[in-house]
Formats: sequence, structure tokens, C-alpha cells
Amino acid sequence: KDDEIDIRTLFQVLWNDRKRIIQITAIITLIGVLYALLATPLYKSTITMYPSGQESGGQLSQLQGMASTFGFDVGGGGASFHIPDIINSRRLKTELIYRKWNSDKFDTPVNLIHYWEIDDITGISLNPINWIKALFASSGNEKLDNTLAWETAALEELNGRISVNENKSGLISVEILMEEPDIAADIVNTIYPAIVDFT
Repeated sequence: KDDEIDIRTLFQVLWNDRKRIIQITAIITLIGVLYALLATPLYKSTITMYPSGQESGGQLSQLQGMASTFGFDVGGGGASFHIPDIINSRRLKTELIYRKWNSDKFDTPVNLIHYWEIDDITGISLNPINWIKALFASSGNEKLDNTLAWETAALEELNGRISVNENKSGLISVEILMEEPDIAADIVNTIYPAIVDFT
């Protein structure tokens, strides 16, 4: 009455549906426990950096900054690069994919395509559509198609694993998630020299 909530009626509604509430809670809890037990743990590694244009360059850069506030262009700014764009570029990610990484799972260093078992053809060979494609494709084109498909799948996987955040202060943090902590650390430690080489 008069838009008031009757606590006794609300409790009675919940009490009448107690079996359904318990069932839903139990199912969600079971799904959460199964996911926690079966999901692959991922390790995060982070690197932070400032763009070189924001680093202090001594008295000369201070004089250039004062001159530019008065409208004088004294040059010396050089080319500016947006670090997040470089990190998110296909070129850098392709370099990371094909680089050989030391892994505990393999005896020899492997690239990320092999590490994530994207090039494993046992699951692909069970698909009848792939059998039909194999009948009409030449061996050279099929190998090229497989390589491009593997590279694309690895790029999509890597895109989901790398995140780039830029703070208001200009600090850029790059995070990567990997199954092994050593590989995660090696990848972020490879990103900074790759950015320096690019710029």
C-alpha cells in the first residue's frame, strides 16, 4: 500500500522460492569452482616507460620550452612517435610471434605459434571440410594458407594478452599475460628495445 515494501511479504516470496534460489546458487558456485580448477593460470609481467619527448633533456630543452611558450619555433623537436601505436602495430607483434622463446614445456626454444600449439594439425585433420580443400589445393598454396592462418590466430591470441595503458602523466605501462612467468618477462623486456629500434 502507498508504494511501501512489506518485509514480511518479501521474505515470504523468497522463502517460497528457496529451492530455486539454492539450485541457482549451487550451479553458479560449481561452475566457478570448475573454472578455477581447470583454467590455465596466467602470469602477468609489466614494463613502464616514458616517451623520449617527455624526458628532461637538460638546459637546452628548457630553453626550447620557454621559447615555444612565446611563439618561437626553435626546432629540435624531431619526429614524435606514439608508443601505444608502435606496441599495437602488426609489425612488432609479428616479430614477437616468430621470435624463439625458452620454455619449460619444450626442450628447444620455440616461437609462439608452436608454443600455443596453433600449428597442431591433428584437430584440423578431423574436419571433413579441410579434406575437401586439400583435394583441390596445391601443396605450395596449402602450406602458405596454413602459415597465414596460424599467424593470424597467433596475432589474435597475442592481442588478447597484451594491454597498453597511458596515464595522464605520460607514463606508459605495457602488460602481458603468459602461461610461464619467464616468457612473460622475456616478452616485455624485448618490447622496449624493439620500440627503440623502431624510433
